[in-house]
Amino acid sequence: MSVFFENAWRDLRRSVIGRRVSPPADAADRLERAFPGEDAHEIPVYEYAAFLYWFEIIARRKIAALTLWGRVFLRGSAERYWRDTPLLLEECFHVLRQWRPGILTVRAYLAESARHAIAGRDAYSDNRFEREAKAFVTAAKSR
Repeated sequence: MSVFFENAWRDLRRSVIGRRVSPPADAADRLERAFPGEDAHEIPVYEYAAFLYWFEIIARRKIAALTLWGRVFLRGSAERYWRDTPLLLEECFHVLRQWRPGILTVRAYLAESARHAIAGRDAYSDNRFEREAKAFVTAAKSR
């Protein structure tokens, strides 16, 4: 019986959070150039994370990727993610420079989003965590 429940739990978890994937060599190389010595290629990445559909309903916008607790969850295929350098760098920035040092937490992100929403600004694009990540990507492009 325990093997049955272990397998059922594993399958349920996989269907909700997705399947963990590793970067192909070219993506790992791009990550190493952008984040030298930071082991960006070891960030846990999960493709086809079903729970993102619920986030899309709440956020009222499409979500290609979401970073939580030092992991990247993808709405769709990881293959597309590895090829999309701006998205790849942005999500890895969130993990390496915001989640790992403890600057970014669920509470901090929600508070920052609420602050902008209450002021009538966009809760996503005006969020400082998003602005910092996008600024990093812009700077990385110019190097």
